[in-house]
Amino acid sequence: MKKARKSQGFSITELIVAFGVILVVAAIAAPQVTRAIRIYRLNGAASDVANMIQRARYEAIRRNVITRARAVQDASGRWQVWVDNDNDATVDTNEPYIFLPPDMSFLALADVPAVNSMGYQNVQLPVNNAIAFDSRGTVDFGIGGAPAVIAVFLGVPNDPSYGYRAIALTPSGKTRVWRASASSYWQ
Repeated sequence: MKKARKSQGFSITELIVAFGVILVVAAIAAPQVTRAIRIYRLNGAASDVANMIQRARYEAIRRNVITRARAVQDASGRWQVWVDNDNDATVDTNEPYIFLPPDMSFLALADVPAVNSMGYQNVQLPVNNAIAFDSRGTVDFGIGGAPAVIAVFLGVPNDPSYGYRAIALTPSGKTRVWRASASSYWQ
């Protein structure tokens, strides 16, 4: 006599319920994952800009000449940052450069939280989107320029909920990356 075999596998009802649970969990997690990715990209862009600034400083020391880190917006609206080794204000094939992600931009002082929470007495933006270093690696403020902390601000202009990043450069040439949310202090 043959025994009845039990069916192996899942019923269609079990599959539909499991698939529904997966869809609900994915719908809840997707916005958080998207937000985390954008914040990660903002942190990465700030780190890349700080590295380009430091690279310009190292090149000025190594070559014993004034060297600039520059930024320019291209025709598509993307920001390009590079070390201008020959000080001609154009990107050459032998000069290191980066592009900011398309949704990120440099911001003005009025677009970011108050900079007094950084603890610096005097903060200014770079002049003509360039930061110059002399052969000692200190910031070159030009003739008659007053020493100050130079700050470069990054963010997503159309969505401040992702926060802001700042790269502060002291007159001695040291950089520090700061972060702030849309309604908080720099830390």
